[in-house]
Amino acid sequence: MIAAWERLASATVGGRPLAATRVLYAIGALWLLRTDHRRFATGFDPDRLHLDWPLVGGHLRGLPPTLVEGAWVIGALLLIVGIVPRVGAAAVTLSAFAFYAVDRQHYGNGGYFIVLIGMLLVLADSGASATPWGPDRRRASWWPAFLLASQLTIVYLYAGVQKFRHSSLTGDTIAWQLHGPLVDRIGWSHLPVALNLLGGIAELFCAIALWFALTRKLAVVVGVILHVGILCFLRWSPDMAAFAFASWSLYPAFWAASGPLAEELARWRAARSPADPAPEPVRRSATA
Repeated sequence: MIAAWERLASATVGGRPLAATRVLYAIGALWLLRTDHRRFATGFDPDRLHLDWPLVGGHLRGLPPTLVEGAWVIGALLLIVGIVPRVGAAAVTLSAFAFYAVDRQHYGNGGYFIVLIGMLLVLADSGASATPWGPDRRRASWWPAFLLASQLTIVYLYAGVQKFRHSSLTGDTIAWQLHGPLVDRIGWSHLPVALNLLGGIAELFCAIALWFALTRKLAVVVGVILHVGILCFLRWSPDMAAFAFASWSLYPAFWAASGPLAEELARWRAARSPADPAPEPVRRSATA
């Protein structure tokens, strides 16, 4: 087992999946910045009322909003073009953290996910390939790709399990969020229950199926439908749109993360299977 983890720790993967993650993440980060742009002017104003986070307190108040916003944009552009992407990921992460940490009222699931993925992209060599479709400049380490993919698995597993609580199965947790022309057109009284159940099944399926080559493409389709359905059926939230982009950006990481794991699984199965018995020599009869 220790030898297997040592091989995985030193394993390398192609750079194109991580390049796709890098580009999709940058698009999601720019979308989130666009939706939060109007709050930047007052978000760091020390004269405004802020709800402070523990530890951070009011230390971030008074930062120039243009500095934070500019670092965010430059970091996202560096990620898109693939030039010093670790610096770009760090710039986006620090800028987003500053904006969400200065006031608890700024918090959202999309912003949290952007910060977390950005931290992992600082560790990953997402510039090993300049583009998602071009040749690799070099091989990238496997373990950052594994951390990226595992993060989405954790999120989907947690969200999926939560949808099978009693309060969720009754539809109460999403009934108040249903909004939009699709809801009005369908007009089914059990729609909250059905959407909750379908969402939970989809999240649990994606959490597992993304790891396997046979089911990965189907899981990507299901995941896209899941997030589009959330945006179409629930009350519109730019933060949830950013969360969808951030989730989609992690799908390519499974192509990179699953390969070495599959090789180790095949090696483990081969070691456990009994060796084929040697054929017995043919004995000739004495009368032959």
